[in-house]
Amino acid sequence: MLFADLGGYSTYAEHRSPVEVVRMLNDYFAIALPAILEEGGAPTQLPGDAVMAVFGAPRPQPDHADRAFRAARAILDRTAPLAKGSLRGPRFHIGINSGPALVGNIGSEEYRNFTAIGDTVNVASRLQGVAQPGEVVIGSATAKLVGESVGLTPLGSVPVKGRAEPVEAFLIRDF
Repeated sequence: MLFADLGGYSTYAEHRSPVEVVRMLNDYFAIALPAILEEGGAPTQLPGDAVMAVFGAPRPQPDHADRAFRAARAILDRTAPLAKGSLRGPRFHIGINSGPALVGNIGSEEYRNFTAIGDTVNVASRLQGVAQPGEVVIGSATAKLVGESVGLTPLGSVPVKGRAEPVEAFLIRDF
């Protein structure tokens, strides 16, 4: 699971018209979504100023963690120019977690949405909240899967909302 949220979005949107804000969001999503798709990820939601994407489902990908990492790197690299210059837009901060989840259509008879549900998903979302703009924070299962292919800084046990126990988190420092 990958969650990317625009840090600084609310401050950016505070003094701009909705039309200008939507234009900015579309600029960011036009970069982030192809980065996910290029790595075989499946974007499942665009909740406000964020992107939720699944890797390893609906088709299994043994290297799903590496794919999510490469997508995260591409998102940050490709959107960096949008946060500079006269635009001075927000920056994505990203959380990635690996593990079991139920992936499929969820909802009611009248409306269904393709999404992922489970603790793995919740933790990925919370790890994204730990990351600062321009950073990627991953869980221990993802850290084991990417191994030494990326530089990691252990953040230790991080308390996350909604969980009784903290989770081990790692900052990817290859950015």
